[in-house]
Parts: sequence; structure tokens; C-alpha cells
Amino acid sequence: MGKKDFLEDSLESLSLEDLERSLEDIDEWHKSSVGFNIVEKYGVLSTYKNSPLLSRVRWHGYERIDLRRWINDETPAKGITFTEEEVEIIRESAPCIEKNYLSGRVLCTYAKGKMRAKIIAHIATLSTSISNGETWNKEMNIIDWGYGTKIDFRKWTKDYIKCGKGICISFDEMKKLVELLNKS
Repeated sequence: MGKKDFLEDSLESLSLEDLERSLEDIDEWHKSSVGFNIVEKYGVLSTYKNSPLLSRVRWHGYERIDLRRWINDETPAKGITFTEEEVEIIRESAPCIEKNYLSGRVLCTYAKGKMRAKIIAHIATLSTSISNGETWNKEMNIIDWGYGTKIDFRKWTKDYIKCGKGICISFDEMKKLVELLNKS
């Protein structure tokens, strides 16, 4: 009996209840293996559906400030975490946003496949790390990914050829973010 036959026989013998229980077990294992849990919720940035939530999280044993969208208030989606030092840089840099946005010129562009972005202004470098011999900067920028100008938090290589996952927020959400950070 080959692997495929064995798997088909195994699946046929499972009841729907067994399958659902197995999926729940996998979900619980995933949550525990990721090591992610919310310690404290500070608040959402707007009243829009899937508005980013600012919270304090424990991630692989470290506490961080987390800015993330959630699916149905229970599944983490796009977002980014910050150290206390990075939060302080965000607080200090926030007043520069409006002045930099008004400049209106494009610093550089990013293109990969169908993804296109115009980086309008670099607000701050929050931290720098090295991964696989490449230098990555976690940055706060004003950017347009093709759906309007937003504040963008994500990691970039020094030459802006590669980027990591991150999150974009509106200018109004940025004001709320700073307000919540000052209360945290």
C-alpha cells in the first residue's frame, strides 16, 4: 500500500467530528508554537472594519508593542511589532509627517511583479538588522501602493529592492496611534 492509498483510507475512516477536532488541535498547536498572545489591548485606530489594533503582545517570550489587523477579531493578519525603542522613535518622528507629505516629490519607487509603490517620504528608520548577509531597516515612510498615500511600517533592504511584510495606516489613524502610544 502506497502513501496515497494509506492517506485516502485514513481520511475515509475519519468522521466529520474527528476531522473538526483535528483541525481545532492543529489551530491550538499553531497558536502555541508561534508563541503569540495579547497581554493588553490599547485600542483600535479607527471605526473602519478591520481597523488596526494596538496592543502589547508576548511573542516568542518577548513583550512587544503590536500594530495589526485582525480577521474576525481572532486571527492575526497584516501587522508589525515594535520594541520600546522603536515606539519612542515613532513618537518623536510623528510631528515630521505632515511637513514631509507636503513636499509631494517621490524619493524612489519599488516594483516587484504586479506590486508597485512610490515612496514619497522617509520619516524614520526604527531599527536595523542583518539577515542572510543583507542589511534590513524597519522604517516609517509615507508611501503610495496604488490605493492612496498612507503611513507605511515595514522592513526594507538598504537599496529598496526588497521589502518585508508590514502595515499601512491612514494619516488619521497615525494621529490615533500616537495618542494610544502616549497612553501606553
